[in-house]
Amino acid sequence: MKIGCSQARTFPVTFFYRSAETASSCLRYILINEDFCRKKYPEIFVIAIVHTGPRNFKRRSLIRKTWANREFYKKFKLAVIFAVGEDPQHPSVQATLQREWETYEDIVQFNFTDTYRNLSLKAVSWLNWAAKYCPNAKYILKVDDDMYVNTFSIMRFFRKREALKSSLKAFYCLVWKQMGVQRGEKDQWYVPYEEFNETVYPRYCSGGSYSLTMQAVQPLLNSVEVTPFLWVDDVYITGLLANTANVERIEINSIYESYGERKVFFDIPIVFVHLPGSLNKRYALWKKTLELCKTMDCYN
Repeated sequence: MKIGCSQARTFPVTFFYRSAETASSCLRYILINEDFCRKKYPEIFVIAIVHTGPRNFKRRSLIRKTWANREFYKKFKLAVIFAVGEDPQHPSVQATLQREWETYEDIVQFNFTDTYRNLSLKAVSWLNWAAKYCPNAKYILKVDDDMYVNTFSIMRFFRKREALKSSLKAFYCLVWKQMGVQRGEKDQWYVPYEEFNETVYPRYCSGGSYSLTMQAVQPLLNSVEVTPFLWVDDVYITGLLANTANVERIEINSIYESYGERKVFFDIPIVFVHLPGSLNKRYALWKKTLELCKTMDCYN
């Protein structure tokens, strides 16, 4: 089925990226700094790409002050980009977002409505962005904007992987197995049989945060044309596309804490914590991390 670009922007798209022609002709950047990686951060090692909504100004501000502080580029060669869509129901948001971009130049905005149903579209869009504008990075760290990230631990993890001189096409993540498809129409992740006709999903990564090697990006993009679309982004990107592209999923489940902080500073080093709701909890956890670093060598 072929549709125009104007339709693709507003539909919960189930076919937007079915062909390279549609992708290249319809994808537009509303806000972008084309020199972000090439000139601003030419020695970049890890590019963190944060899924965020247009109105989530406070969440982005907290991330810039904590785990993705610009000072970490000097120490770790880490930089952050915020991936957003449009908010056509609140026109004033765009002007505020424009001013935010002018201040930080760390936002890439795409020309489609920012909704749950367009999360896969957002993910494929930033994969395209990374391939074109940030190929000099070694790794991508995808994170939702309600996650706590222990920068020191994750960068230590990346440095160890790099020391192995591996050329893997791989995701590093919390791997879900034998997860059933939600069929209840009131379920948040409801998928009817017509959109996915299996009872369980293939192995896939938890979508709140995962990492991938830059070697995996182009094979994933090449697989878009021949892989049936699914709007559930973690299943689509790290499950269906990964299977088509023969991209490995390497389990690092032990460094994730799904909710809360109960294990962060005990015997298991936790890197990612899902902390929805209060920004204060995320900030307090970050301050706790910095306090811990006063008694440990967090930078090596």
